[in-house]
Amino acid sequence: MANVALKNIVEAPAVANIRESASRIWLAGLGAVAKTQEEGEKLFQSLVEEGE
Repeated sequence: MANVALKNIVEAPAVANIRESASRIWLAGLGAVAKTQEEGEKLFQSLVEEGE
């Protein structure tokens, strides 16, 4: 039983690091979507103006 407790203590920082990395990747993805949407709208308006 002590080995299981020790294993949990050793793995806890690794799990926390993985969760933090996953969270940062998720936020980066959301930022990329927001940036793409913003820039896409600007590009679309630019193309409409070119076509007029």
